[in-house]
Amino acid sequence: MVVAQNAILQTTFASTENGMFQVHPTTPRPGGASIVASPSNISLGEYLQADLARGFQLDDSTFIRLAMLCPPTSTDVYGVITIHHALIDGWSIDSFLSDLLNVMDRQSIARRPSFRTVVDYIEAQDNQASAAFWRAYLGGFTPHGLEFVAPTCTITEARYPLVLTNSVTSTQLAHATSRAGVSIAELTTFAWAATLRKFTRQCDVVFGQVLANRQIPVHDAQRILGPLLSTVPCRVHFNDKTQLESALQALQTTRRSIAGYSHVGLSDIAKACGEFAPHQLFDTLFGFQQWPRRRTLAGVEVIESWKTAWGATSQNFLFELLVEPTNVVDMPLTTSAHFLPTKMSRNQAKSLLDEFDYTLFQLCDILGPDAEPPATAADLWSLSFAQMNLITAASCGPEVPLPFELLHHGFEYHARQSPDLRAVEFDGRWLSYGELNAQANAVARQLQALGVTVGSRVAVVMDRCLEFPIALLATHKMGASTIPMDASFPATRLEFMLSDAGAHAILSTNRHCDMAKTLDASIDVVSIESATLAKHAHPFTPLQTATRHDEAYVVYTSGSTGHPKGVPVKHAGIVNSATYRSSDLGIVRGARVMQFMAIGFDVCQWEIWSTLSQGATLVLRGGDEIDMLS
Repeated sequence: MVVAQNAILQTTFASTENGMFQVHPTTPRPGGASIVASPSNISLGEYLQADLARGFQLDDSTFIRLAMLCPPTSTDVYGVITIHHALIDGWSIDSFLSDLLNVMDRQSIARRPSFRTVVDYIEAQDNQASAAFWRAYLGGFTPHGLEFVAPTCTITEARYPLVLTNSVTSTQLAHATSRAGVSIAELTTFAWAATLRKFTRQCDVVFGQVLANRQIPVHDAQRILGPLLSTVPCRVHFNDKTQLESALQALQTTRRSIAGYSHVGLSDIAKACGEFAPHQLFDTLFGFQQWPRRRTLAGVEVIESWKTAWGATSQNFLFELLVEPTNVVDMPLTTSAHFLPTKMSRNQAKSLLDEFDYTLFQLCDILGPDAEPPATAADLWSLSFAQMNLITAASCGPEVPLPFELLHHGFEYHARQSPDLRAVEFDGRWLSYGELNAQANAVARQLQALGVTVGSRVAVVMDRCLEFPIALLATHKMGASTIPMDASFPATRLEFMLSDAGAHAILSTNRHCDMAKTLDASIDVVSIESATLAKHAHPFTPLQTATRHDEAYVVYTSGSTGHPKGVPVKHAGIVNSATYRSSDLGIVRGARVMQFMAIGFDVCQWEIWSTLSQGATLVLRGGDEIDMLS
């Protein structure tokens, strides 16, 4: 009877040279449903599995069928109704079931408007205006999909539904929506956009949104049976300075403007934009499922197996998030997720689901009645505790004791154990570990006289020479931080770096001393020469000692995006980097290691300290690298 009164349920399909067409009867005709022979000796689960595998064929005379089951192990009777999704959507299912229960209860059913009125409405729309709207709506957008490490998801992991009862209460939702002047659907849509912003690190977010389209200007559209549902892009621009109420109201305004063009198919939207294929517009889908109230009938239980038939597996998108209101006061929303198991693991999908729950809770909290001052979009960047713990765990590996507390301690160990071992070479001259240590002590005494101490920064303005490692060692002996600066840099760049770093003193050579003094008259300049230092070697004892958590050096970027930017590196970091597996690279006691990189570059520090920490010989390159290698 229900099928007989609704022509959409009697739809068939025809394939022609011009494409696939849905054949919709002008008026409903009697019958129209396929009655399947009642199978025996089969459980409900076995039948549902076989029915799902059967599907529908193009030449089927009907795309709705009914089977009656009496499983051998149960006294219950099941009526299984299977409908092709091209005939009906989620909204229509509740309306269809209400009519069916009315018939079972011997109640009359009101005739519903024909789905043809929806088709007529769509055909009457201005396609050019629709294309122009979507072209403007997505103008300037660059797709940024979710990216995850390749999953090791098994079929079993995706077989079971992924469902979460949200943390927010009805009271929190009511306060937040009232304060912002938006609906629950708009609030949850915004929360999903904010969640995607965290994972993509993009402030221009686009995802797919499922619309029921029951607000279209068609008479009694809410009562029509048929596939009115559509999937269209939803775009949210985030500005950290924008108040959340304003951002939510902007989303509300945009969603209302979309309503007049939500009938446009996704392929037509992509075609209108001209730049993307449909699958490139977005890879996640959001749906707020608020169905019409369905009647109940005593003794009859409705089991909607279509909601769990595919478990947590998505058929079309990387990730789908579905939010559905409940009738439970303390748990007003449930959220379910579906994911593509070839691209995402269950744990990764659950992390998205959990982060959405946290973002929604956070949004409701900062829009609560007592929240002050007004919150902005910047407040939604924070991650949940679960995400922070995940990042912390991924960022911190096993902690292995460092071989030395400070960067220069490895060198000093070899200077004590093997003072005659060759430490550094340049341009035919060389210093042993003992000589290099003694000369660095002499310079450290000069820095001590200038008040250099732990926390000070000393600029080393030189080119490549024997004095360069002497200056670095002397500064570290004082517990201070070095700023390696290539003397060939433009003076304006050197001046900026000195000022930006707050250098306490400058170490240079006779060759560059005069230039160094012109950079900043307020900074003391000490000129050092190895030959002179060899005559004034004395033991040195620092008044203060740095720790592994103190700064070892500051290296500056090239300044390609404006001014150079200083990057401080602590002793623990460079000791770990310089000593980790250096022996595997052949940097061992007695080895000869060429220092190749520019002296202002961070890798130069690794070259120097990985060599001197192992008792190897540092060979500073000159003008002819090929001759050096030989």
